[in-house]
Amino acid sequence: MYNEEPRHIYLALSVGLLFISPILLFILPQTLINLFQESTDTWVTVATRVNYFVCGAGFFLLVLSLFLLFWFDRSNWSKTASFICVCVGLWLFYSASQSFQSFSTTGIVYKTVFSNDTHRYEWSDIQELTYLLESEKKTGAYVITFDDKNQIHVKENGYIKSVRRAILTQAKENNIEIKEIKQSD
Repeated sequence: MYNEEPRHIYLALSVGLLFISPILLFILPQTLINLFQESTDTWVTVATRVNYFVCGAGFFLLVLSLFLLFWFDRSNWSKTASFICVCVGLWLFYSASQSFQSFSTTGIVYKTVFSNDTHRYEWSDIQELTYLLESEKKTGAYVITFDDKNQIHVKENGYIKSVRRAILTQAKENNIEIKEIKQSD
């Protein structure tokens, strides 16, 4: 009886983490971005959709690590595989915390997931700002094209909506071409 208890603890922990991970997945990516990427002159820093997928994969690996310890009864193989899953899962969380899109008075800064390059653009470096509005919804998405032909896609969520006026003001002040495209569903 004593020998079986630790095994079932791993099962209980994996099931508990499996049920709580959707809630944490909803909160964690933006919280990580706010903790590690926020600065004083920034209007808003947002997590991209990819951040949520990367954090989801991290949670999957953490659940898998606990389940491996349960299923294979803490064998040497399962301990090694579990350790690797935890390390890769934590690395995925770290990678998600380093990917962001930031809007400030000076310009736009973004970094994609699994990249070492941070792209910094002043407002004068923006060639075109396209606002895509879906006909049935009140919110849309921005496609920002820079002078070097790089583009970012920014979904208008609550964070971006709160600084929409500041973004459009900066675009007008810097003579950036603004296009509004209404899309049908």
